[in-house]
Amino acid sequence: MHLEQYLKTYGSIIWRIRGTSMLPLLRQNTDLVTVIANDGSRYRKYDIVLYSITAETGRRLILHRVVKVLPDSYVIRGDNCYINETGITDQDILGRLTEIDRKGHIRSADDISFKAYAVIWTAIFPLRKIVMKARQKASKNPSLKRFYRRLKGRD
Repeated sequence: MHLEQYLKTYGSIIWRIRGTSMLPLLRQNTDLVTVIANDGSRYRKYDIVLYSITAETGRRLILHRVVKVLPDSYVIRGDNCYINETGITDQDILGRLTEIDRKGHIRSADDISFKAYAVIWTAIFPLRKIVMKARQKASKNPSLKRFYRRLKGRD
């Protein structure tokens, strides 16, 4: 049974995430996340939602954060991404993240520290975008790459 079908059938699902788009909040191959199925209500800014898109490689499921709520859609972005995804509608969203289990320590998405993290992380996005783009350029330039490695103490 596919994850999407399981969620619709049972109302919630727990699975180990793959990918790095939600770093530093979610860690690949470490964190278990609980997602509850879409109950038809609108999502709020800072919610982490599971949605599906159709890409060249087929249908993909993505777990990212709502950064803006529009009247008929959402603007969504991964915490470790700097490109917004637009045009995501309620019909695309399968559910909302409710818990993260990291090595037996469970954090609720309704916890005040979880919400504070979301507000702060989203607010510093413009600064993070500059840093991410600089790192991307540095990774393509050998001299900048060496400079960056020295700053990080790896050389």
